Amino acid sequence: YVMIALGWNEDNPTDGTMNEANLKANLEILASDCAALGVTPIFVTPTTNLNSIGTDPDITYALGNTRFNKARFIRGFAGEHGYLCLDLNERMYHTLSQLPLDQLMEFYTGTCAAESNKSPSKDTTHITEDAAAMVSGLLRDLLAESSCPLKDRLKSSPVSIRGVTAQI
Repeated sequence: YVMIALGWNEDNPTDGTMNEANLKANLEILASDCAALGVTPIFVTPTTNLNSIGTDPDITYALGNTRFNKARFIRGFAGEHGYLCLDLNERMYHTLSQLPLDQLMEFYTGTCAAESNKSPSKDTTHITEDAAAMVSGLLRDLLAESSCPLKDRLKSSPVSIRGVTAQI
């Protein structure tokens, strides 16, 4: 098995729109390459992000899901071709949307970062090391809930990071 997870901009032209034809072609190439290697692809939808609202110095953030369309597209592609798709996007959004904003901010920026949490230059796409541990737990949970035989090889150890508990 191989898990395939694309970054949020892997198929975007410079204007940030999703190019479905390019994305489909790239997914088909990846699936074909997996078949040629004798491995089964498991597609993973993209992570969520924070959206900035307002302007400096009154900027605020909210949990966003600008990758929803790409996640839906990847789910559709996987379903049409009979591949497993782990919907990290939906699970991560559901999990993080239950947190207060100050805790949520720490998953993307960390409160100890050099920039203040109200900075317009704050990175609201890339996740922290703690968030990566949480994401690995969410992926483990999604795989465990799937029909994939690989789930029988998973080991379970709960981890709690900033109030979010997942199995890794």
